Amino acid sequence: MRGVIIFAGAIALGCGSASGQAKDSDITFEVASVRPSAHGSGGDQAITGGPGTSNPGRLTFTSCSLQTLLINAFEVPPNRLDRLVAPAWVRTELFDVVAKVPAGTTPDQVPLMIQNLLMERFKMAVHHEAKEADGYALVAAKNGPAAKLKERASPVADKDYPKIPAGVYQGYSVKPDKSAARVVARQSSMAQIAKIFGGPAGGVDVIDKTGLTGTYDITLYFNPGGTIEDPTGNFKATVERELGLRLEKAKVQTDVVVVDHIEKVPTEN
Repeated sequence: MRGVIIFAGAIALGCGSASGQAKDSDITFEVASVRPSAHGSGGDQAITGGPGTSNPGRLTFTSCSLQTLLINAFEVPPNRLDRLVAPAWVRTELFDVVAKVPAGTTPDQVPLMIQNLLMERFKMAVHHEAKEADGYALVAAKNGPAAKLKERASPVADKDYPKIPAGVYQGYSVKPDKSAARVVARQSSMAQIAKIFGGPAGGVDVIDKTGLTGTYDITLYFNPGGTIEDPTGNFKATVERELGLRLEKAKVQTDVVVVDHIEKVPTEN
């Protein structure tokens, strides 16, 4: 799927509560068209535009399933669909969505806008459940982080990656040919850095156990490939070499989104 890179923002916005009400119901698209996909089941799913792209004022989902909209709304890693409990039909009902994004919207607001769209047009209601899962703890390596925690010069041209908009503090992106990847954190706590590390660590949760209380700027470049036994080995090795930190396997509490109600037919445009 072609997709917009959604960066994690400086402030984590709330997901839906048990009643299905978003915490910030006024954070919405200016207007949105939602229609059954004109391409049927034969169209390729695509997500284009939105904050951080060359077309920030228009976000388009083409031939996207309701499941795709849900995982974007709640930032569920595509390889961790066990974190989304929903009717099986959400995988097969396809829609075309064209949304006008208000000026000044930051990428971290987009998921909440999609949540509000789903509640308004599909009458979605959700609740959240905590579940213990395999993940990682971010800890200090043997020699400690010390001076290694600083922004690193890049051997890779930044023009190969999406531009990070003003006001965005963490981001993870992969080059189209998957030859290299980049993780950026600016003015970020270790808890925020641990959260963004979950993407390159295989879509699992990472918790901060470093004991570090400052804020840091980092830029990491790495080959996203690894071995069959450890696909994330290159990333973990880069974290230890460049930052003096280590990712250790751990049991973590993860969030599961449970869809209590969602309708197949959206309300009229």
